[in-house]
Amino acid sequence: MAAGACAVPAAAAAQPAAGGPVIRSITVRPAEPVVRPDSAVRLVIDVVARGASGSEGVTIRVEPGAAPRPRAQEPSAPRPSVAPPASTGSPSTGSPSTGSPSDPASSFSAAPSSGSIPSPAAVVPSSVFAPPSVAPPSVAPPSPEPSPSGPADAEPPRRLGQDDAGEGWETWRFLPETRLNRWYPAGLWTIVATARGTEGTTVTRHAEFWLKRETVFSAVEAERKGRAVRVSGVLNRVDPQGYLDYAPFADRPVEILHRAGAREDWTTVATTTTDRQGIFAEKVRGHRRGQWRARFSGTDHYAPALSAVHRAS
Repeated sequence: MAAGACAVPAAAAAQPAAGGPVIRSITVRPAEPVVRPDSAVRLVIDVVARGASGSEGVTIRVEPGAAPRPRAQEPSAPRPSVAPPASTGSPSTGSPSTGSPSDPASSFSAAPSSGSIPSPAAVVPSSVFAPPSVAPPSVAPPSPEPSPSGPADAEPPRRLGQDDAGEGWETWRFLPETRLNRWYPAGLWTIVATARGTEGTTVTRHAEFWLKRETVFSAVEAERKGRAVRVSGVLNRVDPQGYLDYAPFADRPVEILHRAGAREDWTTVATTTTDRQGIFAEKVRGHRRGQWRARFSGTDHYAPALSAVHRAS
């Protein structure tokens, strides 16, 4: 599972009026969340904003799908100098922190604060998180955990101060209780952040991230066959139907990597394709010594995978 943070540049939006709210950046951790059969991913989302006011000064929604793209202008229509902000729908309520597709969607929000690390409350309607019907009738998908219905189900906020630079930037941190698991749609997701100023003016920005399911290698071997080395194994993915933890990943390219010694760089020496059972096998000539491993580059819905290191036996 990715463990780093991703500072996602906020998508272009209308510039606020002078003195109005501004959103500088949206950061999500993990940067590319990966779900396993028995695990769920909890997101940490930081929105750096200035000029936000009130207990719901910054609100967010997290939903599957891409951020809205600007529409092409009609040739005869005058081109506006300022694009209007995208609509975000109604947000719910939560709290912040400060510092320098028929698919389920989630809503979170925050309140202003001043102090040191936040644990904001989040109001997440349980109906929003009904899992998609992707499992077979004999395998009932679990409800996303948890299914909160109000602030009592979320962690209380801690008040934090403004940034040390004195420029008024605040980091609104969201720790949504609802976690993303295998029953949520894999692929591109969008964070919609809205900041509201004292005059009621708002600015909205979008950031995207990829939610992926895990892929793993099993039974990988490197065997000497005459003057060649045969590298074989099985590529599996989290079962999208829910019958098993992992299912064969058919018809997918697998790279065969080789290096002469532990201090050398890995080189792709062959590429093969998995069969209906996820099995791959490839004979490579000219590299009898050294180390071997298999690599899958991943897709929009499935994470990359890298096998353990093997020596030809």
